[in-house]
Parts: sequence; C-alpha cells; structure tokens
Amino acid sequence: MKRFSYFVLFVCFVHTIASGQLHIHGSIVDRQTLEKLPYVHIIVENMGLGTVSDGLGNFSFNVPERYASSKISFSYMGYKTSTVKIEAFGSSKKIHLEPANNEIGEIIIMPDSTLLTMLRRAYKNIPLNYPTTPTKLKGFYRVTSKTENDFYFYFSEAIIETYKTSYKRKGSHGQVKILKSHVDIAPEADTIGTVNFYGGAFTASESDFVYRRYSFLNPPDFKHYQYSLSGISTYGNQPVYVVDFEEKEGAKEQNYKGRFYIEKASLAYIHFDVEATEKKMKALNKTNLGRYNTSSSRTAVSYSKHNGKWHLSNIQSFRKAYGTPFDKYVYSSSEFITTKIFTDSVKPIPLTEQIQYFSSFVEKAQERVDENYWEGYNIISYDSVLKKQIALRYENANKLSETKAKSTTKQKVFKALSDLGIEYNLVSFPLTSVDNVFASSIDVDNSVLSFNNSSAPIKAAVGLNMMYFYNLNNRWELSYASSSGNSNKLIAEMHDVGGSCNLIINKKRKPINFKMSLFYTQAFFANNFVVQNSETFSIDGKKFDSKKIHIGIGSKVQGIKPQLGVYLNSHRKFILKISCGYLYTINKNDMLFIREKSLIQLNPKQKNIPLNEDSVKLEINGVSTQNSNLQIGNLFATIGFSLKI
Repeated sequence: MKRFSYFVLFVCFVHTIASGQLHIHGSIVDRQTLEKLPYVHIIVENMGLGTVSDGLGNFSFNVPERYASSKISFSYMGYKTSTVKIEAFGSSKKIHLEPANNEIGEIIIMPDSTLLTMLRRAYKNIPLNYPTTPTKLKGFYRVTSKTENDFYFYFSEAIIETYKTSYKRKGSHGQVKILKSHVDIAPEADTIGTVNFYGGAFTASESDFVYRRYSFLNPPDFKHYQYSLSGISTYGNQPVYVVDFEEKEGAKEQNYKGRFYIEKASLAYIHFDVEATEKKMKALNKTNLGRYNTSSSRTAVSYSKHNGKWHLSNIQSFRKAYGTPFDKYVYSSSEFITTKIFTDSVKPIPLTEQIQYFSSFVEKAQERVDENYWEGYNIISYDSVLKKQIALRYENANKLSETKAKSTTKQKVFKALSDLGIEYNLVSFPLTSVDNVFASSIDVDNSVLSFNNSSAPIKAAVGLNMMYFYNLNNRWELSYASSSGNSNKLIAEMHDVGGSCNLIINKKRKPINFKMSLFYTQAFFANNFVVQNSETFSIDGKKFDSKKIHIGIGSKVQGIKPQLGVYLNSHRKFILKISCGYLYTINKNDMLFIREKSLIQLNPKQKNIPLNEDSVKLEINGVSTQNSNLQIGNLFATIGFSLKI
C-alpha cells in the first residue's frame, strides 16, 4: 500500500510594483521524506490563472496585483486541496496539505461489465464536464533533448495561444499563435544528431486525450483493451476512480497502456499516465527513417476545474531513443502548462497570425536569452543543470554566433521544406468535342498528309494533374502545375504557373479553404496516332526514316486561367480538393507535329509545323485545310487531394 504523508510548500512572496505583478516562487516537498513533489497544480481560483510545479518540485508564478485578495489553491493527487489568500502570504509561508483517507492500494471489487458501463458513461458525459463552447488557452511550451550525461544539446521554448473548439465532438489539431519563442542548439549537436520538432506547438490539442477522443476512451475500441479498477484516490477533495488499462493480446489497436483517473461524482477524466506500446514505438521508429529507435515513450496529461468545467492544465511527454548513426541515447521531453484560460466570446485566431502544423517557430526566435527574457510570463523553472549550461553557453558571444550560424542554415532548409506542398488531381481538359481522325496516306513527294474522319468523335479528355506550391505566408502561395492525358487517340498537356490567395471559413471546426488562383497557361491538345512508314521521307527539311511515325494534329494554346478551389481539411497532412476554372485564350496556333516512334532512340527526331505554313499540306476527307478540327472549350474541373511535405 502506497504511503502518503504531509508535504510542505516553502514560498517566497515578492511584490513587483513596477510591473504590477506579484511574484511567488518556491519548492514543494514531502514533509516526512523531504522528496520534492512534481507537477502540483497551483490555481488562482475563478480567475483562469494557474501553473504547476516543475519536475523537481520548483515553481515560479506571477499574479497580477489586482488579484491580491483572491485565493490560490494547491492540488495534488492523493491529498486534500488547500486554499490560501494571496494577501496572507509573507516572505516565507508553509502550507501543509493533508493526505486523503482514500488510497490507491485500497482493494475495490467491481465486475468488468459494471466497470465498462461506468467508462461508457464517462465518455458520454464529456460534453457535461468539458467546455461546450470554444476556448482559448495561453500557456508555456518547452522541448528539450539531452544525452545520457545530461548535456542539453537542444531546447526550445514558446509562449503560445491555442484555440480549441467545443468538446462536444472529437476536436481537430486546433489553431496556434506564437507570442514569443526561443531556441538554442548547441554546436555539438551536429555530432549527436538534432531532432527537429514540427507540430509540437499543437500539443495542447494533439495530446489532449479527451479532446482528441483517444482510442482507449472510445467505447467502440474497448474490445482492444483490458480495463481494471485499481482503487480510489482523492483530487480536489473529491474521490476519484483509478483505472488501469492495457492492450489485449492480438488486438488490432495495440498503441497505449497506462492509468487514468475519473472523478467519482461527475465521471470526468482528470489525469492520465499513458505509455506507448511496442507496436506504437515501432511505428514511431518508421517515421524517424532509422535515425532514432525509440525504446520508451510516456505522456502525462492533467486537467483542472474552472467555472464548473474541466480544462487542460498541463502535459509532460518523455521519450528515450537510441541514435543509431551516433551510438548514443537521447532523452527528449516536451512540457506544456496552461497559464490562462479564456472562455468568454472566444474567437478563432486570425489566419495571418496562425502557425501551420508543419511550421516551426525556430526562425522567429531571439538570438540571445538573458534573465529578463521571460519577464512577466509564467514559465516552467529550469532545472539546475540546464540553467548552468545556458549561463555558460552565453558567456562566449563567438560561440553563440557559431551556434546560430549552424542552426540557421539547417532551419532555413527545414522551413523551406515545411512550406512546400504537392497536389494530385484528376483533371478534365477543356475539350468540348474532338473529331477523331486517322491517317490514310502520306504523299512524300508533295509533302501532303491525308486523313479521314472516323464516325466516333472523342467527347471527353481526362488526365492527371500534379501541382507544386510554396506558401509565402498563411494567405499567399506560388504554384506550378503540370497536367497530361495520353491515350491512343488523344494527347493533352497543360502547364500552369501563377499564384493563389487563401480564404478560410468555418474556422470553429474543420476549416474550409477557398483558394482563388490566377495562372498563365500553356497547353497542347492533339489527335494522336501512329502510322507505318515504308520509306524515308522529308518534311520541311527534317528527314524521318523510322518504321513508325508518331503524328498529331492539334493546337498550341496560351492563355490566362482564373480558378476557384475548395479545400476541406480532412487530415493534418491531407486536404481534399475540388476546383473549377475558365481558360481565356490569348493565342492559339493549329499545329502538325511529327515524331519518330522508337524504343531505342533517346532523342527521336521530331518536327512541329504550323498548319498555315506552305511547307506541308493537310487534307481531311480529301479537302485541303489549315485547321486542326479540334474544338477547345473554356471550362474545366479538377478533383484530388493536397499533401504537405
């Protein structure tokens, strides 16, 4: 049976009149064992302000001076919550938190069917226990990577705002704004292997197990897990159920195992300790392309109550991986704490202020950090090792410049890659009708090509489209697209270059992106066929002696193409797309092209001849003509998906 004992909070309280804030800092320890207690929740009641102690039990907390008459609550699992008025603090104050009577070791008997019924009710009660309107969280986010000997070769920090939709349904990865950020990469990182973190700033949404409806909470997925009630504990002076879970042998979803805590009265989820299974870690290792092999991955998620609803309070993720190219273990961690909760009339973050999922805030970071860098913000305290390394690293300005120079080149590359994207589409070419012609004879002596119409015109032309785009910012992008369709009867090619402007609606849930584009277009459409050639012949000074000749009669078109597309974010990487456009023709030339058809020749002979020239004569059904008989329309459509690199 786990033993709980008193612990003491040592606090220093300092008035900072100049900034209008009250600064509290201290450490939290167990009274009997003197062990420091990590991640104790510290909340200014009814104000939406809070923080947690760090992994070593230390904390630093700024409170606006106008809240001096408010109360601060201190909550820790297994202990009774204590509240103290801020104005009652002195230069040194001891706060005793009493252990609760209920302990995890207490034997609780509950049939599996009853436990699963309770878990289904807890899932159903999510809209009752969590916000049903959009919220915005302001918080501090930190990522670190270190070696086995506690050398921190990478750490980044940021003050971020996260916009989250209602908990009524499974949430998306949300919207994030970076208010301030810093990154530090040691020069030695090149010999260790730098881990680059993209999407991490979205942790307040992505790692919110309740908001994202992780599989071990979702009733249809209960069949993949084994649940057991381990006991009863206490949080916030309320009894909570302690539920352990693990994957079933041979189950399809074997990604997680661990423990979560459910408040007995409301059946609200209030804390999670979750580990990745072997199967999940293998999947992580595949995404690392063999650079790192993850051996353990653990995440803790906690919630706190504000105005009758539970909100995300803090997240800690820890990962141990072996760097195969470097023969070293790397320990990475990411931490997030909510420092302010906004619930009244919350609006989405403007598009121009959002950070994209695969973007990094590294390029916006300050070059140098001093002791006043985070002044006025609530952050997680540095441990003694990291604090010492930061101080030593910035003593040498030349070394700092070297660090920044090395990291800048890498980050520019990653930034450029993160802003690239590819679209794959099916495209309908703007051809209203094509008279299908075939060659009947070639009069070599007189340079006359004779054709006959077939009875079945081609009325549709569908091909593949690939578009490359580069995001200049959240609204504007540059694009290049190449489209082609090739069949036994038709060749169609189109090349577009231009730009697009994005307009997002439905920001509260899955965004819908309207993309207005303008392209300069060059296209080529032609009837396509192969004729047998029994002898060598010359056309317009070009000699052809291949046994098979590839001939096309068509048009080269230049024009301006406005296009409107609708993009639906179905996944953080994939976006469904449908678009339509109108081709304004600026210039159109009917052409005859001839090319030798050979599997051996790397550069077969070819010739393109305008039909209005006298070097060749074209006859269709015995009538001389200078037109290709190809009817090109204006409207076209594409459907496909967009992929962020």
